Amino acid sequence: MTSKDWAEIESNVPQVPPQNWLESDKPVPLNKDWPISQAEYDILSPEEQARLAQEDLNRRDFDRIRSDKLYDHNHLHPGGTPFRAPMVAYHRGHAPEGTTPPPVQQIPWQLRRPWNWIRNGGIGLFAGALLAAVVAFGIQYQDEFKLRNLEKKTPAPNDWSDKARAYYAVALNHRKEGEQQHAVWALQRALVEAGYRWVLEPDKVPEQERRPLDLANAWVVRTLILWEIELQHWDKAIGLMEGLSTAYEEDNSLNRMRRSDLLRILAPPTEKTKGAEAAAALLQTAMEYLGYEIPKSPKEEITVPDNLRGNSIFLRALQDYLILQIRHGGQSPKQALPTFLSIAKAYRQTPYPLRDVCSESSVMLNIGEIMYAVGHADESFEWTERGVDSARQALNQQPHEESRQRCSECVGNGYNSLGILHEVTNRV
Repeated sequence: MTSKDWAEIESNVPQVPPQNWLESDKPVPLNKDWPISQAEYDILSPEEQARLAQEDLNRRDFDRIRSDKLYDHNHLHPGGTPFRAPMVAYHRGHAPEGTTPPPVQQIPWQLRRPWNWIRNGGIGLFAGALLAAVVAFGIQYQDEFKLRNLEKKTPAPNDWSDKARAYYAVALNHRKEGEQQHAVWALQRALVEAGYRWVLEPDKVPEQERRPLDLANAWVVRTLILWEIELQHWDKAIGLMEGLSTAYEEDNSLNRMRRSDLLRILAPPTEKTKGAEAAAALLQTAMEYLGYEIPKSPKEEITVPDNLRGNSIFLRALQDYLILQIRHGGQSPKQALPTFLSIAKAYRQTPYPLRDVCSESSVMLNIGEIMYAVGHADESFEWTERGVDSARQALNQQPHEESRQRCSECVGNGYNSLGILHEVTNRV
C-alpha cells in the first residue's frame, strides 16, 4: 500500500468534529457535543442520539485506520525510490510527525548574563539571605523580647508610660537573675517614672502634687516592700507602708483584708527594729481586722474557727504569730502543736482550687519540726515529706511570683529537713 491508498481510505470515512483541540492544527474548535454526560445523552431526541453514535463510530474507524497506517512503513519509503529527508526547521514551522526536537543549546556560563547564571542558585541565595536577616534581627532584639515576655507574665499597671514599663521589665529581669539589689533600684525608678515618687520620698513631694495610689499601683509598691524585706532593709520597708496604706483607706471588707495582709508583712521588719512585742501586737491587729480576736495571754490555746476555714490571710497571720511566740519563748512547741494541727485541718478541708497550697506546705513543715522537738521522729518525717510533696506538685500551678517563691522555699527547706532527719535516723 502506498500513501495514496491510505489517503483514499481515510477520505472514505466521514469527517467528524475532533474531541480534543490537540487533535487539530486549527484554532480551538467549539464542539458543542463534547464533553457530554450520560444523563445529558439520555434526554436527547432519538435523531440526536443516532447522530452522536454514528460520529463516535466514524471516529473509532478513523483512529483504527491511523493506527494501522502507523505500522505500515511502505507508504513512507516505498522500495526502489530514493529517500528524501523531511525538512526540519522548527523556527519556520516545518516539523513533520515522527521527528524529535533538537536539544536545548547550552550557553557557557561565561557568556550568560548575571540573572541567568545565578538562576540555579537564586533560591538558595534568597533563603540564606532571609535566614541571616532573621538571625541578625533576633540577636539584635533578643533582650527586648526577653523583657517583654517577663512583663507579659506579670504586667505593669495600664496607666504607666513606656519608660516606666521598661524599668519595670528590667526589675523583673534582675529579679529572675538573682540580682536583688538591682531589681529594687529598677523598680524604684519605675515608680518614679510612673509618678509615684512621693511613695519613696514623701518629704520631697508636696501634698498637692501627689498622684493618688490605686489598687494596681499599690500591688507594685507591695512587691517593692517584699523585695526590701528580702534584702533586710527594715527601715525602708516600714517607710513604704505609710504611702501604701493610702490605697486602702476606704472601710470595706476587701480593704480590711488588705490592711491585715500589710500588717502581717510589716511584722518581720517591726520585730527587727522594735522587738517581738511590737511585732506580736501587729499580728494581733491583723487578725482583728478579719474579725477574730486571739487570747491576750499567749499561754491560752488558739483554735481556728469554722467560719474562717480556708481564709489564707488569717491562717498565715496566725501561723506567723505562733512562730513568733515560739521563737521568743511565749509558747512552747508542745503548746502550739494543737493550733498548728487545726490550721492544717482548715487547709485540708478547703477545696483544692481555693486552697493556698504553699502556706499549707509551710504549716506541714512547722508541724514536722514540732513533732521532732517533742520526740516523734517518725511522724516528723511523715509531715515533712507530705509538705515537700504538696509544695513541689503545686509549684508550677501558682499564678503569682510571690506564691512560687514561697513554694520553692518550702521545697528547699523541706529537703534540708528530710536530709537532717534521715542522717539522724541512720546514726541512731
